[in-house]
Amino acid sequence: MIIAGSVTYDTIVREGACFRKIGGVSAYAGLTFRLHGIRTAAACNVAPRDRRVRNLFRQYDILVCDGPTPVTTRFVNVQTGDSRRQEAPRLADPVRLIPLLPLLKSVAHVHLGPLHPADLHPEWLAILSRVHKTVSLDVQGYVRKIRDGRVFPAVSKRLPEALRLSRFVKADSEEMAVILERFRMKIETFQDTFGIDELLVTSGRRGGTLRLASGEQIAYEACPAGRESDTTGAGDVLFAAYLARRLYRNESPDASIRHAARIAADQVAGRFIASETLLI
Repeated sequence: MIIAGSVTYDTIVREGACFRKIGGVSAYAGLTFRLHGIRTAAACNVAPRDRRVRNLFRQYDILVCDGPTPVTTRFVNVQTGDSRRQEAPRLADPVRLIPLLPLLKSVAHVHLGPLHPADLHPEWLAILSRVHKTVSLDVQGYVRKIRDGRVFPAVSKRLPEALRLSRFVKADSEEMAVILERFRMKIETFQDTFGIDELLVTSGRRGGTLRLASGEQIAYEACPAGRESDTTGAGDVLFAAYLARRLYRNESPDASIRHAARIAADQVAGRFIASETLLI
């Protein structure tokens, strides 16, 4: 499988503490897929001097498919309770797909995890529309805009095309609200319009809902995390753990989301991807 989206160097500010760690969908989901035994390649642009990312991926046997970029994407996440303010002071150059076409031919699943609308070059959506691959999408990067280094909610013009390609889609409840307001649709109409087989809407500590194309809804509760470490990346881990069971073990949606909720709780508590693994 291929994960496409930037790896970041994150600065996390929470409860008076400040620390730096590797982040992004390619990191959190990539490690999650590998810890489920799935061969994984990460399409992400990393500056040559940032060897820490390559070393981490090498440690987990993740193939890094990166292109030239002068900087690695930087995010700053300021967390206050359940709310978060984000800044993006540096952005890597867009990730290209054309150099990866030989690799694309050999995989059945592409997981799209852009962090902002221009993270993935438009050729990703154009090419994936012409090939037969299972596509999963975390919408986060297509419901943001970055202005003067600050991150704001906004629906990208690229989102509809990305949705039409994707069988499996994940959004948090705030992202979903922004999308539905923009398209002026109810969630049932939204899922039907874009042909989404399985739509996962997460609500952090409140759990979430998995909506199937049949109309069935599976509500799940967030598992107790015990000692909370850091919630950054928990949604990425949840979605990847769900897909690992649903796509690669052919387990039922209900069993897959229950498993994913347990893994996400372990991640928040620092028991899944060990906290020190990602620290810079």
